[in-house]
Amino acid sequence: MPNYKEMYRILFQETTKAITALQKAQQLAEELYIAYDITDNLIVIGKEADDTSEEETHPLQD
Repeated sequence: MPNYKEMYRILFQETTKAITALQKAQQLAEELYIAYDITDNLIVIGKEADDTSEEETHPLQD
């Protein structure tokens, strides 16, 4: 008869290792995302800070 205690112990240990590896990978990806400088990818909508003209309306607005 199989040793069920040993089978479940191994299953639990390996499942725990897999979860830990996934958590570490997620944390690394999140840290890389946070550290990435996104200012180059930002699109500023609206008037410039030094623009003193009246605020423009959207072409589709009345």
